[in-house]
Amino acid sequence: MTCSSRARISEASAELLQTIVHRRYKLRRSIVVTSNRVIQDWGKYLGDNTTATTILDRLMHHATMLEFEGKELPTEGGRRSHRPRGHHPMHNPLALPGGI
Repeated sequence: MTCSSRARISEASAELLQTIVHRRYKLRRSIVVTSNRVIQDWGKYLGDNTTATTILDRLMHHATMLEFEGKELPTEGGRRSHRPRGHHPMHNPLALPGGI
């Protein structure tokens, strides 16, 4: 599987993800991550292997990892649901009650 440049997240988003994971790790707080990307592609997806390695190292240190395989089921109406960008609180996690 290859990761096109269109599928990459921005550098700022990658840095924010790294910051969130690092803070949660240092505070010994839980974090749940879901992804449809295989671990080997995170470096391409984040645009930097070092950032991906740092994030994955912290996520997996005390992790319980669940991996599911199979086809994605369509939502009602046969289409995947899509929420417009900026309409979900996780697009600005610093704005969440209690911060990170």
